[in-house]
Amino acid sequence: MLGRLKKKRVKVQLNSRVADTSHVLRASGLSGEEAESSIRFILGFGTTDADAEGAVRLVTEALTRLAQAGLCSGS
Repeated sequence: MLGRLKKKRVKVQLNSRVADTSHVLRASGLSGEEAESSIRFILGFGTTDADAEGAVRLVTEALTRLAQAGLCSGS
């Protein structure tokens, strides 16, 4: 998934399990486990609707492939 996002020029930042989970996700009420398994999108002034829609499409496609391979629940 990360490779496809980078090829489409989507900036990707990973949060390792070794590092602390995102304080923003935790402050929003997510448990540690939920925060560790979350994808957080940050949109800026330069982000277009097409950028956001493209990122959602790429992640949806990746999750569909993972679910078909039995590597995630698909929910």
